[in-house]
Amino acid sequence: MENNFKFFRQPRAFKNQPRIKKIQQPQAKPSQKNQPRAAQKKTLKKRGFAEGETPFFEQSHITQANLLQ
Repeated sequence: MENNFKFFRQPRAFKNQPRIKKIQQPQAKPSQKNQPRAAQKKTLKKRGFAEGETPFFEQSHITQANLLQ
């Protein structure tokens, strides 16, 4: 029986540690869909797209079917 219980016992060093307080997580940043248009343009500009052009993956006429062909 003794062998079964040793798996559940915590190491001695762990027992003596003070309890860790939970750190408050920062709020998650809003995803790109929730951003206003201007902010979205800014992020696209950072990624190297011109002012008017939409990136390849955002163009509406490109569908999953077209990509598979």
